[in-house]
Amino acid sequence: MKSSFLACDFDHTLAYLQGGEDSLFLMLDQLGVPKKIAKAAFQKASDEGFSIHSFLVHMESMAPSSHPIPPRDTIITAISRWLKLSLSLYPEVPVVLPSIQHRAPVAIVTVGDEEFQKEKIRLANVPHNLFLPVPKRGMKHKAIAKLLDELGAPAIFVDDNPEELDAAREHGLTAEQLLTFRIKRPESPYVGLNSKYPHTEISSLTIIQAVIDTTL
Repeated sequence: MKSSFLACDFDHTLAYLQGGEDSLFLMLDQLGVPKKIAKAAFQKASDEGFSIHSFLVHMESMAPSSHPIPPRDTIITAISRWLKLSLSLYPEVPVVLPSIQHRAPVAIVTVGDEEFQKEKIRLANVPHNLFLPVPKRGMKHKAIAKLLDELGAPAIFVDDNPEELDAAREHGLTAEQLLTFRIKRPESPYVGLNSKYPHTEISSLTIIQAVIDTTL
C-alpha cells in the first residue's frame, strides 16, 4: 500500500520569513511601536494561534496611554508589506510538492488564524490540494486523524515542531498509520527541542518524494 496523503506544516517546513519576525519588529519600530512591545505582543498572539487582530489587541493593551501605537490600518499595511518582502519557500518545495501531487494529495496543516495562514500560502504560491488550519498548537493530530478516516492509511506527516509529531503518537496515531518526519530547518524556533517519540529526522523534503514512491 502506498501513502494516501502527505500532511505538511507550513512555517519553517515549507516556507520561512527572511529576517524572521525581527524584520517586522524593525519595521514597526520605525512607525513608532517599540520593539519590546511588538515582540511581546507577537509572542502572546502566537501562543493563542496567531492572528493580526490578536497581535493588534495585545500591542494596544501594552502600549502606554502617553504613547499609543499607530492606527490599525497603518500596522496592517506594514504587516502585509513585511509578508510580501520576506516570505520565501525553501528551495526544494516548488519542485518536490508538484511531483508528490501526482501520486498523493498534499495537505497543509498549519496553526493560526485561517485567513492569515491562507494569505501566507497564497503569497508563497505553495502547491497543495488541501488546507487544514487549526487554532492552536498541539491540535494538528485532530485534522490528520480526520483525513486518515477519509483517505485511509498510511500517510506521512512532516513538521519542524516535534511536539506536534509527538501529539500524533500520544493521541493514538500509530507508526503503521502515520509516518512522522521531523524536518530540521535552521530558522525553526523548535530546532533545539527534543521529542518524546522517535521521528525520522530530515533536512529537506526531497527524501519525502522517494518515500511517497515506496511501498509502505
